[in-house]
Amino acid sequence: MTPSSKAHSASLFSQANVMNHPFRLLQAAVVVAVLPFASEAAGLANLVNNGDFEVLELDEFDTPVVNDYGNAEPASWFFKETTPAQTATPAVQLIGDDDADGDGVHSYALNFYEVSVGGFSFPGEADIRSQAIEVIAGEELTWSFSYKLLGVDQGQGDEFRADLRFFEDLSATDTSSTGSAFIFEDVFYSSEATVPDGEWQTLTRQFTVPYDSPEPGDDSRPAAGTTVYADVRFSINAFTSFGGGQVRFDDITVTRPVSADYNGDGVVDAADYTVWRDTQGSETDLTADGTGDGVIDIADYNRWAVEYGSTVAPSTSMAIPEPASLVATTLALLLAGSTMADPRRRS
Repeated sequence: MTPSSKAHSASLFSQANVMNHPFRLLQAAVVVAVLPFASEAAGLANLVNNGDFEVLELDEFDTPVVNDYGNAEPASWFFKETTPAQTATPAVQLIGDDDADGDGVHSYALNFYEVSVGGFSFPGEADIRSQAIEVIAGEELTWSFSYKLLGVDQGQGDEFRADLRFFEDLSATDTSSTGSAFIFEDVFYSSEATVPDGEWQTLTRQFTVPYDSPEPGDDSRPAAGTTVYADVRFSINAFTSFGGGQVRFDDITVTRPVSADYNGDGVVDAADYTVWRDTQGSETDLTADGTGDGVIDIADYNRWAVEYGSTVAPSTSMAIPEPASLVATTLALLLAGSTMADPRRRS
């Protein structure tokens, strides 16, 4: 069996979030207007925390947390919990010797297990979901994951379900999405394609974050440019029939293009703002033309603000830093002579 390669070679645990600023960094509608035109993107920023499960949950002594089954758990993921008293088989399980692409050692599994109540046995539900991420209504995203089926009888209709879900409000630390103003979801069922048992597969899908458009039935969705929240969820027996076996997941990504690395050093930061500032209005030096419209203008600044903190270069697994604050940076830029008067937004 040959493990599949990563769907995106530029996957990173970074978020293009600009937090804790007293003013909004950009007009929401302008952001959505410029995002689709960045066809010359330099790379991709992965918005999913710990999508390859290499970062483990640690206690106050920096020791991996071990559950009742003796298994460690990945950080930034929530899961269906069971105990040995309920079932000998854990609903979810960190696998330590099977990585989809060999760039790490972990994958995460949903297991078939049975629940006994009143003398009757039936399949139990199992699910995992990622920590919530911030996205922008109307922007184009690509989501991808690798999966492997072990002992699953697809001929009997056994399948798992994968969802990219969107909410109006969802905290990164919420363990449940109940009451979080669900908006929409993009759904994949494994029965859509029969795959060989025991071989890693990679699925990639593109999706537009739902927004209020002139189409019928869309008026209840957020306005274009609004910050909304997303997570990735995998489940068995909650919405599907899964009669036995195990499904493993790895290399989960939700990516957006990155085009504001104006100085080409692999990270979108204050140095890229300097490139933009020094070439404002130019139609000949297009180094900071993040939107590809042939002129250096406010749209290219907005692109930089959305992507601030994103890393472009490929990376191996790493812990995810807290979103960086732009307060000090922005003050310094203003003092340096910026004449920006545009309202600013957090992305």
